[in-house]
Amino acid sequence: LHSVMVHSGNVHGGHYYSFVRPNRDSAWYRFDDERVSQVPVWNALDDNFGLGSVDGSKPSKAATLSKGNTFSNAYMLAYVKETAAEKVLFDVTVADIPKTLRMRFEAEQQMADGRRKEREALKMLCKVDYLISEDVGCYAGPGSIGFGII
Repeated sequence: LHSVMVHSGNVHGGHYYSFVRPNRDSAWYRFDDERVSQVPVWNALDDNFGLGSVDGSKPSKAATLSKGNTFSNAYMLAYVKETAAEKVLFDVTVADIPKTLRMRFEAEQQMADGRRKEREALKMLCKVDYLISEDVGCYAGPGSIGFGII
């Protein structure tokens, strides 16, 4: 068994993710949107039969049944033929990745770095309200002065 694709939710909606074992001797990994994490084997194999947990903890099947709100179902399994495993399951190097994908990954990383730098810069800013003498001279009660914002 090489990978397990999972739907978590119900007939009205849910979420899709997958578990992959990159080679026969390695651990299982959960690929969930942009997050990849190593998981215990039971999380990949045992928890996808209509019951299970979303957060990775292993609840008792009775507790999950009584709640009636968490359903994880394996809907597709991918196998690698034993005789083809050596040809199919190997470590990928940068040279194995097509240049167009490498360029795309680099562009996405640059965009992410730019967003991170922008968030950091925004942390250094603050809002300042000010009054000028003309505003104070014509004070006629609450709400009569408009604050300027820098």
